[in-house]
Amino acid sequence: MARAETWINADGLEVGFGPVVANNTTTGPQEVKGKIKQLEQRIDVESGLVSVGDTISQKHSGIPAGAYIVSATYVSETDFDAAVEFGTAQADGTAIDQDGLITTGTTTAEGAGVLIGTVTSEVNYIVVTATTTAPTAGKGQLVVEYII
Repeated sequence: MARAETWINADGLEVGFGPVVANNTTTGPQEVKGKIKQLEQRIDVESGLVSVGDTISQKHSGIPAGAYIVSATYVSETDFDAAVEFGTAQADGTAIDQDGLITTGTTTAEGAGVLIGTVTSEVNYIVVTATTTAPTAGKGQLVVEYII
């Protein structure tokens, strides 16, 4: 779970304390509309993008197995200077669907990928992958709504 405050123990283990927050660089599920939950993730090129092929950090929450994906929305603060795809991957970085949430874009967009309106068969972690050239600028908030 994403936490606002953490510290690193002497043995290298990161320990979270304080409330679970969504406005953090890592994801965290929240319930906002009855059974619909939201998974929010801050996207920032300067902090690094988690892409297909990257091992997913234990700090990231995934869309659970058996969840029905309702929607995906990306709200841009700074447009990407190169197109990216919003999709999902397994914890080891193996692609589930590289553009399954939002097919491609550089600015604010609604999900039109093939995962919208489907039920997940495994945990899906959010990934943002460059379509051709890696972006050097871009940041915003990705919100994925799902029902479990």
